[in-house]
Amino acid sequence: MPKSNKPIDVVFCGAIRLPDRFKESIKSLLKLKKEGIVGQIIFSTWDYEIKNYPGMRDFLKNSKVILVEGKEPENPGLGYIWNQMKSLDSGLKRARSNSFVLKTRPDVFIRPSFIKKLATSKDLSITSPLPKGNVFKYKVWVPWYEPTTPFYMEDICFFGHRDDLKLLVNYEQSYDKYENVAGVVHIRRFMHPFIKKYPMLQDFLVSNNNVGFPSHTLINRAIARICKGRPSLESLRTKYRLHHRFNVLNKKIHDEEYLKILAAYYAIIHSHFYIDNKESPIEFRDYLSYRPLDNTSLESNFTKDKVTMPAMGQIYVFDDILLKNIMKRKLKDTPLSQKLYSALDSFNKK
Repeated sequence: MPKSNKPIDVVFCGAIRLPDRFKESIKSLLKLKKEGIVGQIIFSTWDYEIKNYPGMRDFLKNSKVILVEGKEPENPGLGYIWNQMKSLDSGLKRARSNSFVLKTRPDVFIRPSFIKKLATSKDLSITSPLPKGNVFKYKVWVPWYEPTTPFYMEDICFFGHRDDLKLLVNYEQSYDKYENVAGVVHIRRFMHPFIKKYPMLQDFLVSNNNVGFPSHTLINRAIARICKGRPSLESLRTKYRLHHRFNVLNKKIHDEEYLKILAAYYAIIHSHFYIDNKESPIEFRDYLSYRPLDNTSLESNFTKDKVTMPAMGQIYVFDDILLKNIMKRKLKDTPLSQKLYSALDSFNKK
């Protein structure tokens, strides 16, 4: 178990949406509570939400769930970012000091055996310090990361020390101007704690943000208008997206500045994050299943056949094996791997 040796707290954030799944999660957590794995169960939501579900308030009260009901922000922000930030902020304030916290959502179910695995994990200690000093006390677990887009990581659920998760809450509006960056709602959460020590990361948002995601290009907007209401053209739209995405990405990996930012990203997530979704423990809509990649080569993974989300071209990595091989210099010897190693050396010297 993490060094605190305390049961973990669980914070649900946001709207209920799927009441039966929410109740299933609560019941499974109550069993873990009896085992001493889970401590407090907290639900941070809005002051109107519970009334939409008859009997829910009594269920939560009988389950001893700590209910935090706040006023929903008038402006939810891009991707409901201000709602996300406020609900997590309010929930963490009720979590115990020095506790480890699992942040999740009412419409997400995480298998109890995996929660137990997280709560007792020995993989949360930071063993590879960052060159300008660590930002977190412990690693933060996330289910996946996108290897071409710095800090594009899953945020429906994550786990870490309460003090570290507090750093994932920010109300910085300057990110709003990067609304055309794919995954910026995720990026602005996970990148922000590291910007002050590593301002080079800001360069990705400013000038290196186009890694081929075509959802905001003028051509793709035109295709989207043509395809609207005409499903027969959706395959054309997807085909174009993938072609554009990897045409740009294949050029980008020869850009020295982009590789420097990638190197910083890999070093930081290897040091400060724990990636694990191998057991596919999460139920959330049509959630992603574990997909193995080539753990000895970047080039082999930056290809169409490794795409997890065909509609946009995202490549999701569900474990940290590739990261470890990068840090241990175990990639196949190619011009790209040599350039990446050189960028890593430069990052570690700063």
